[in-house]
Amino acid sequence: MRTDRAPRVLCDAVSKRFLVLSDGSVYEGLPLGADGTTVGEVVFNTGMTGYQEILTDPSYAGQLVTLTYPLIGNYGIDDDDFESDRVQPSGLVVREAESEPSNWRASKSLDRFLRDRGTVGIQGLDTRALTKKIRDAGVLTGCIAPSPVAAEAVLAGAAAYGEIDFVREVSTRNPYKWGPEGKEDVSADDRGRPLLAVLDCGLKHNILRRFWKAGCRPIVFPALTPAEDILF
Repeated sequence: MRTDRAPRVLCDAVSKRFLVLSDGSVYEGLPLGADGTTVGEVVFNTGMTGYQEILTDPSYAGQLVTLTYPLIGNYGIDDDDFESDRVQPSGLVVREAESEPSNWRASKSLDRFLRDRGTVGIQGLDTRALTKKIRDAGVLTGCIAPSPVAAEAVLAGAAAYGEIDFVREVSTRNPYKWGPEGKEDVSADDRGRPLLAVLDCGLKHNILRRFWKAGCRPIVFPALTPAEDILF
């Protein structure tokens, strides 16, 4: 596979989008996902697959996720592979996003999914070079925006960004049961299984799937639930 080709444009009209880092670095790319501006800590993931799970993983809440693998979205989006009920990162950075997924399970493209969920992304960047920069420089805040000026303005007002309690942001608001078919599955009341209380501090659905497979009956509680309030 060649990775030096120009990425396909996934928007109706050719336009630009920029990623600006808190150290002043500016990266020019092309639109991906929803229009607008977004900010977050820039992180990276080197996986060749699993972008849908990454996008719904609560551990990435509030971050701009950079995927180093050069082609993302080739098997599209499947509604059964979410790790939570919403997109968790504040934005996505990729080298090239595939506009025509080939997997029979796909219900939509990555770009369509991001647009539907209001998630701003950028493509056309050298994500491996960006990853090396993050690795060497340490924690950097970034902003994806239609222009460098707009991004710099957002970064200037993002001083309090690091003070956000993301555990509170991602935790469930109400307790719920988990069964083989997901939330509130009626088989979650199987009395032959031991009950397992799970505090949601950024819980992935696959953890609950594994608890169920191990023979437990998980009940999920908000992160700050006191012990005396965990009642079965």
